[in-house]
Parts: sequence; C-alpha cells; structure tokens
Amino acid sequence: MATKIRIITKNHDGRVLTNNNIWTPDSKYLMYDTRSDRLGDIFDGTRIMQVDVETGEEQCVYLSKHGAGCGVVTTHPFDDRYVFIAGPENPTSDWTYGPTHRQGMIGQRSTPYTSYPMDARDLAERPIAGALRGGTHVHIWHPKGDWLRSTYNDARKSPQVRDIAVHIPGTVDVPSTHARNHSGTYHSFIVTDTVDVPSSPEQITRAYEETWLGSTRQLAFMADTVIQGDVLTDIFLVDASPLTLASSHSFDQANRIKPPAGITQRRLTRFADTDLRIVKKPRHWLVACPDGSTLAVLLQQKSNPPQLYTIDVATQKLKQRTFIANGIRTAISWSKDGGVIAFGTDTAVYALDTLTWKVREVADVQDGTLLPLVCCISPDAKNIAVQVRECETNHIGIAAVR
Repeated sequence: MATKIRIITKNHDGRVLTNNNIWTPDSKYLMYDTRSDRLGDIFDGTRIMQVDVETGEEQCVYLSKHGAGCGVVTTHPFDDRYVFIAGPENPTSDWTYGPTHRQGMIGQRSTPYTSYPMDARDLAERPIAGALRGGTHVHIWHPKGDWLRSTYNDARKSPQVRDIAVHIPGTVDVPSTHARNHSGTYHSFIVTDTVDVPSSPEQITRAYEETWLGSTRQLAFMADTVIQGDVLTDIFLVDASPLTLASSHSFDQANRIKPPAGITQRRLTRFADTDLRIVKKPRHWLVACPDGSTLAVLLQQKSNPPQLYTIDVATQKLKQRTFIANGIRTAISWSKDGGVIAFGTDTAVYALDTLTWKVREVADVQDGTLLPLVCCISPDAKNIAVQVRECETNHIGIAAVR
C-alpha cells in the first residue's frame, strides 16, 4: 500500500534538485541549489545546500560571490566531492550567464565554501588541448569516479549547437589572453560530432540528455536529426574510450571544435520507422542499468501519454515496460543495484521492479503537486527523492521504496 510522500524541508526558500546523482554516497543527504522559480529556469541561485533526509536540517556548503550564480549540483559516487555550474563572476553586459558563459566547479562537503574550476576555458580561435571555448552544463561523474561528462555550448562558433563533452582529471594551464579565460583541473574534449545544417539523416544537429553506459567509457545520448525537413530525436552512442590526457581537439574548416581522433559515434534507434517518439515533456535524461546493457527512455505513441521503454543496446530491441493511465510525468532514475527504476506521475511515485517488470506505487502526494524535475532513487535503493510544489514553494520529498 502506498504511503504519503514525506516532506523534509520546512522554510520557503527556493530549492531545485538536479535530475540525478543528487544523493551523497551514504544515502544520508541530498544536495540542491537555491534557484527561486518553480522549474529552475531562472539562474538566480547563490547557494549550494545539503539536507539531512532524516532530520530535515539544511546546511549551506557553498556560497557564490562577485555576482555569480550557482546551481545544478551533483555528487561524486563514493567520496564527498560535488560538482556544480557557476555563472560568471563580475558579469558584464557582454558576458552574462547563459549556455556559453558557464563552467563546472568542484567543491568538498568536508571543506565548505571552497571550490575550484573543473573545466578550462580558452577563447582562442583554436583553444589549447584540454580547454574548451564555451559553457558546460549538468556535470555527472563516471561510476568509477574519475571522468566527468557534461553538455557544451561554444561561445564563439555555432553557440546554438549543443554537444557532449568528457572531462579527464589533469591540470590545464590557459594563457591570460582573454579576460574570461581560466585554467582548469580536468582536460575537456568534445565527443559528439554535430553539424549546423545536416546533409543526411545520419548527421545530428544537437546532442543532449546523455548517460554513461555502466562502467564503460561509452555514452548514450539523445540527438536531433533532420529527416525530410522534420526534426526527429533519436538515440546515438559514442565510444570515448580512446581519450587520454594526450588527446587533442580536431577542428573543421570553420574552426568548430570536433572530437579527437579515434572517437566513434553511431545511431542506436530509428524512430522515423515507427510511430514512437522520444518524450520532450517531461524533460528527462536517458538512464542505463549498472552494466550498461540496457537503456530506459520515455516514449509516446501519437497522442498517448508517455510510458517507459527499455532498449537492449546490443540488439536494439525495444520493450514497453509501463502502462500508466495518465502517463509518466517526471524524470527517471535507475538504482545503483539495478533492481528498480523510479518515476512519478503528477501525484504519485512508482517503483518498477526490473526482475519482474511489475510496477508498484510507493507513495503519493496528499498536498501539493509533484514536479517533473526529478525522481531519483538513493544509492542504497531505499528512498526516492522528489520535488513537491506546495504553497508556492519547492519542497523536497522522500518516498520510501520498501
């Protein structure tokens, strides 16, 4: 029998959870930022916070300065580091927060209020190896805890195009040839091959909402293609395993940054041949089982509500796993032990058992509305974190899995 979602936050401050990787490794705390609006579309947060899921005690671990905003925090899989987006300090009329003007910063919960740059920026026509030229977003550590991934928008070339970047630990020293240049502690590389104007259905114009395929160095991601003039989103794979600290960018004729040599990209799905389409609302990220063999995604058939499907990476076999009357309305997550996929509707949280593929309602909202932002299961697979909108405030709720 489902129970009521337990609201653990009390005051009326802004708070936004990232879609995944928000629990500390011991499953005792959740990390979030303080953006003020309902869905986090306004980047006005100035604090990175943690909340004790048992006591509800909230603590600030990072405070931005010099006019910068901060947000979209995620945690390390086994130590006390966290990574988040920082907007520009001392913003100016020509350099304010936006997709091309942000960076990843790393902090440690054991040393509050300190942080250091993750990715390096070099605003040169051809940036040095390991540095990018724009803004990174939604940084997620690899399950091994070494590499990071993010999305990326370039500040100088085709800023509207979104790519996926991979970041490998190692210092990058950037020359001070531009006021917005900065060094970093990770080497960053674009791994997706995008184009401004596609000339074939195999070319993509945008890469996003990615996931690691288990402990491999492969990523699955959503990608926009153009087929007979229509934009269609499919799932692609990229193998980033050839990357090393010695890797270098390649460049096209317009000096757009391209993947280093050896990076391969391929299509996994062809939804143009079906009546299924990847769901855009709720916004969600692909998730994978722990060994990377299977992906979960939200799809919908014509005007039917969104449902969860799995895709076998090796065979491309697609299987519908849910038949929820009003459809799934939140982001999704896959437990670390592989046994549960979590998702929500407007009013309830569900757990999908990946052994039996049976769906069970675990908790419902009796006051307020479940927001689409997140439905993230804890590392110990005992609790699911959600956002509940109540009295014009975003609260954090906990649903017990068992």
